[in-house]
Amino acid sequence: METEKKGATMKARKSTIAILPCLYALAAALLAAWLSPAEAQSQTCSGGFELPRACITERGLDEKVAAFQHKIVEALSKLGASYKIEVRIIDNPNWGPYGTPTDGTDVWTDVVRNEEMRNESFIINVTARFLQAQPDILFESSTLHEVCHIKNDDLNGYHRQGRNIEVAEERCVADAVGMTRYQEYLRAYFKYKPNMNVPYETFLQRVRDVVLVPPPVESDDADRMAAAYFKGHADGKEHLLIYNGEIHDVTLVSTRDSVRIDPEKLQQLIAAGKPLIFFHNHPGEDGRAAMFPSYDDFGVAALFSFMVWRENPSIAVEFRVMQVSRQNVSSVSYGFKRPVIEQIKKNAEAYRNAMAQQEDVAPIQLRQNILDYRLAQESYNEYLQHAYRLEVIRTDKEACAYPQYFLWPSEKFFLHDRPQASDRS
Repeated sequence: METEKKGATMKARKSTIAILPCLYALAAALLAAWLSPAEAQSQTCSGGFELPRACITERGLDEKVAAFQHKIVEALSKLGASYKIEVRIIDNPNWGPYGTPTDGTDVWTDVVRNEEMRNESFIINVTARFLQAQPDILFESSTLHEVCHIKNDDLNGYHRQGRNIEVAEERCVADAVGMTRYQEYLRAYFKYKPNMNVPYETFLQRVRDVVLVPPPVESDDADRMAAAYFKGHADGKEHLLIYNGEIHDVTLVSTRDSVRIDPEKLQQLIAAGKPLIFFHNHPGEDGRAAMFPSYDDFGVAALFSFMVWRENPSIAVEFRVMQVSRQNVSSVSYGFKRPVIEQIKKNAEAYRNAMAQQEDVAPIQLRQNILDYRLAQESYNEYLQHAYRLEVIRTDKEACAYPQYFLWPSEKFFLHDRPQASDRS
């Protein structure tokens, strides 16, 4: 079912509606009103759905909560992912807005969506009884399992694993930690759940046998033509391409880590009036999609958008960064959301009006240059930094999330991985 929280929409997996607990909650509230303040405080720390912060401390769970949160960070780093995840401590799942997610479930995830029903962040729910009674190894395995759920089910291709969802997430965990460590997780889980309806060896074999279904391919003619061009011009330098039904190399000067556009070629393509897709390659990166647009990419995207829209505001523009190796092609769309687009278009309109009236356009260009710089800085300070998490096991190394496993809500910026068929070769 759907329920509202903090102005966003949440959807819980495997949820049901519970009416009687709501009546019980009302009765408990009336009873608490008649109790003394001390008795009322004690009453609020038991029998409810979510455990308040003060009650977490009262029960001596602060260190356990911190340990569980730490395991989430470790899981994200190990799986090369970066999501905004909050932890919610549950006293009694039966008293919640959707009843018990599954019989005996102690850990599960809610998806927080924006007004357009797009995933923005997540809440991992964990019961107080689980925190109190279970060892850290189950904190580790359960957080890995939930992050695998987010990667494989909650982002794209929801439930693409069919009936094998839970076993598939276990396979995801096993792939991340190795089968030896995974068997330690599984033995601890069977000790925690001794009445499993399937023997240990049978379940382990199911995990070994499952084949993970990959995410759907999202590749268009622009991706394919740009990839072919980059493969044919693999000189170790950056290039800037524009697709408008055909591929055009608009590179004027390039090095291994910089590129400048040919303004005359850009003007010709703008004059054609067709939608424009800008491609920028990152030749110095690993062949797999381990890269992100840099803050410079976002700054240049603002500049190019302004250059196009000051001539023709009706032309659609799009930006992609691409990596091409012998076996793999990785393409990531990136750009701005409505508030930023409106700012750039406002400057572009002011530029057109000034040109029509033969006024000085230098102040408008300066205003746009300041916006370009500010967006470049903010794209990292407020957004891209979340793609990189300090690896908690090896503190001398920073682990970067893969774009397909990155999600962070932003009012200004977006990233969108475009899975390529060759990524699976």
